[in-house]
Amino acid sequence: MQIYVLHDGIKGNVTAEGFADHYKAESFSFGVSRNLSMTTGSTSNRESDNPTLSEVTLTKYADNSATELFKDSVGGGKGAQGKDVVIKFVQTGSSGDEVFMEYTLKNTMVSSYSVTAHGTEQAVETFTLNYTEIMISFSDYDSGNAQASPQRVGYNVEKTTVL
Repeated sequence: MQIYVLHDGIKGNVTAEGFADHYKAESFSFGVSRNLSMTTGSTSNRESDNPTLSEVTLTKYADNSATELFKDSVGGGKGAQGKDVVIKFVQTGSSGDEVFMEYTLKNTMVSSYSVTAHGTEQAVETFTLNYTEIMISFSDYDSGNAQASPQRVGYNVEKTTVL
């Protein structure tokens, strides 16, 4: 599996067919939590707060996108404005590389950025993306490896609504 990222205004160096201008991530982290409360002995009256969506954290080897990611992290250039980011989870299918899961982030800004390097190893960038809307798409495959219709769900952080 590969993780390819299409980040508005930031060109990566992925060479796989169909993924020009993407950069490759080595790891992806995202989560959701919400507080639930209830009266002891009664689960039918549970109450919940709005969900808390974490920022998306990506880790990748440094490539030609490093300077633009840094610039966005300090609010320079177009980084001062929100961008669209599409994170694609790619597997090898019967007809080549196929996206089976996708996270689309709207109005995205780089909220943290760091680089780690050790001796002769390649430098590693870790950065966090803050967004106002997230859409998740997942495509299942049947036993014949045919792709089904994608399942989609999203959340608008600003409006606190499920999409």
